Amino acid sequence: MSFDLETERLRLREFTLDDADALLAVLGDPVAMQYYPAPFDRAEVESWIQRNLARYADSGFGLWAMLPKHSDELIGDCGCYVREIEGNFEFEMG
Repeated sequence: MSFDLETERLRLREFTLDDADALLAVLGDPVAMQYYPAPFDRAEVESWIQRNLARYADSGFGLWAMLPKHSDELIGDCGCYVREIEGNFEFEMG
């Protein structure tokens, strides 16, 4: 089952590997990634998408692609996933 949700202004959907170029514009941007160790390169973006595909299969949820309803332009991501923090498994929302 795939995920697709619409709000008044946004459409949220599962990522695909076809999103790599558009997501690179976000995850590869030094300003957007200022609180990460470094912006992502293309291989890291593809790996990030693969991890989310695995989350969808394993947990039924993950981070979703955000697109304005008036276009198919990927503008970011949001969602929840399980993350290990100091030996505990916690839900992270982003």
